[in-house]
Amino acid sequence: MQSKRQHLNISACSRFLFGNREFFFLLFFVFLLETLTANVLLVPQDFASIQTAIDSAQTGDTVLVVPGIYQENLQIRNKDITLASNYLYSNSFVDVEATVLDGRRLSAVMQVFVRNKSKITGFKIINGDHFYGGGFVSDVSSPVITACIFENNYAQATGGAFYAEEGQPVLRKCLFIRNTSGAFGGAIASGYTEITVDHCTFYGNTSGDGGAVSCFQSSIPISNSIFLENFPEAISVWSGVTTAMFSNVQGGWDGEGNINADPLFCNADSNDFYLAANSPCIGTGQNGSDMGALSGACAPNAVVDEQVLIPGGLTLLGAFPNPFNPVTRIVFNLPEGGAVDFEVFDTRGGRVYGPVSAVLKTGRNSVLWRAKNLGTGQYFYRIQTANGALTGRLVLLK
Repeated sequence: MQSKRQHLNISACSRFLFGNREFFFLLFFVFLLETLTANVLLVPQDFASIQTAIDSAQTGDTVLVVPGIYQENLQIRNKDITLASNYLYSNSFVDVEATVLDGRRLSAVMQVFVRNKSKITGFKIINGDHFYGGGFVSDVSSPVITACIFENNYAQATGGAFYAEEGQPVLRKCLFIRNTSGAFGGAIASGYTEITVDHCTFYGNTSGDGGAVSCFQSSIPISNSIFLENFPEAISVWSGVTTAMFSNVQGGWDGEGNINADPLFCNADSNDFYLAANSPCIGTGQNGSDMGALSGACAPNAVVDEQVLIPGGLTLLGAFPNPFNPVTRIVFNLPEGGAVDFEVFDTRGGRVYGPVSAVLKTGRNSVLWRAKNLGTGQYFYRIQTANGALTGRLVLLK
């Protein structure tokens, strides 16, 4: 009887949501089958800490973490789970930046052990400190790590951000920024393993050997990735095989589709690793994709009239990303601190957001705007200060 009720409920939902179209019913039904036996554990709503939620989870469960700073050193053993931020459903790096795992220099930020195949998605991993793998240690495991930012992690020996020994871990759409190791692999190091690296960005990583990647008795296939300002070199192979294809490697690397050029990040000094519209990395990845973790978002002559100066020295630096969905950050410089009003209009001049007021400091500032309940199209924002006003164009694509 229970199964009949479930069947009737599913059928009713499918007709309501998809107009009884067979294809969408199938997708909906498969989704339900995959989720009926799994649990979603919410942090901090259901569990005060991420580790407590991990310990309570069973294989197949999802631990979903809301934005915040979590000062924890995590371990996953004896279960394959999904550990994710809101990026899992938003697909926005705003949620990655906002969901921080801080290792506090006490140990590695995260470790997975013994044939583990967990999925880790959408975290900013910082301040790890370990003998190997300051940010993440994969021990005889094959985790899939997607859309994570590894920044300012340290390993005394090898793998400042990430170290794997045995197993087949996968790194996709990850950024490795200013990580350090004392000997090998400022960002990634391996031993007797295969690490797949796809659509990743490596910037400012440092080590004694292999500023970004160091390979020992391993296979590291790299694709669609960007390497810039890694010291003393981007990639070092002690033994084993490291290949790169459709990647931008500073200093050059043999392989199909590889280039050696300035990737033209929007603003690397401010950790803005989106690509300018004239970047050589746009459209030159495999199958016409963009290289690196973040696709194009700014331009030399931006959609929002970047670098436009107005009387009083107020400077508009642009919106990142643009086009966007559903969140963008508008960046500008103030010649002096003071009250700022922000509002957004549609193409007919109707106000769709604001005005919102805040007192901001002198210099570089930004406004994070979420286009809630708005449709695809053009919008115009206005920033009003005592020194004048800025107006720029935004494109929302849903």
